[in-house]
Amino acid sequence: MILQENCKLVINLTKSKEHGQTKCDQYWPSEVGESLRFEENGQVMQIILMSCESVMTNLIRLKLKIINVTEDRELREVIQLNYLSWPDHGAPEQTDYQIIQKLIDYIQEHHLNGGKSSGPSKNSAPKIGEGHQKAQEN
Repeated sequence: MILQENCKLVINLTKSKEHGQTKCDQYWPSEVGESLRFEENGQVMQIILMSCESVMTNLIRLKLKIINVTEDRELREVIQLNYLSWPDHGAPEQTDYQIIQKLIDYIQEHHLNGGKSSGPSKNSAPKIGEGHQKAQEN
């Protein structure tokens, strides 16, 4: 879907697992430098985790590179922001409003820059874009 929709930014609003249940399929590698391969439309694709940093408590920034192995060409880099404390049921705690504001500010800046931003870091102003994942309903 990231390739199909030409996304450059993904916002993930759930942990991969919560209370022993899978909430989101993890399609990205767990460690920097590792990669995962998959097939899409007869083409072998590879996702490489280029970097991972904690922007603030419960907000992680991943930089992913997607490569078409079949055609030996890089397709795009994607920024993924993982907001790790969104509750499965209900709304975020008031203490998480700063994270939500950072996400909103980044989305606005990302769109103003035509999708050319690298995501927030500890020392930068927020930036974000397209795509999100929600917790799967039980």
